[in-house]
Amino acid sequence: MLAQLFAMDEKASENSRANAAQIDKAGRHLLALVDAILALARIESGRVDIHIEEVAPVDILADCRKLTGPQMQARNLVLEIAPLPVRLLADRTRLSQALLNLLSNAVKYNRDGGRVTVHGAEHPAGR
Repeated sequence: MLAQLFAMDEKASENSRANAAQIDKAGRHLLALVDAILALARIESGRVDIHIEEVAPVDILADCRKLTGPQMQARNLVLEIAPLPVRLLADRTRLSQALLNLLSNAVKYNRDGGRVTVHGAEHPAGR
């Protein structure tokens, strides 16, 4: 991908390389969304591909923060992510999509200068 090449260009400024890396990450996310649409088609046909693995929600939220950051900055929103020192058994792509959708809605339906807070807690039964 062109963004990957630009991100590795040592002659480009650090800011330009960071922007190119973000474009690459967004492109990968779009690819994941296309995969999700294809997965919905498989669900409708009765063939579901879910890949359950151990994931750290803090890592996924960091990716979501990067993707929603420009919209949040444009609206002067503050994103607070409480420490989530847990690991979950989940499908990484679908969890990422769900959290990104929630953050996108938080941006869309918030007021300028507002706040978005993400926190979680362990269920008493250890879930």
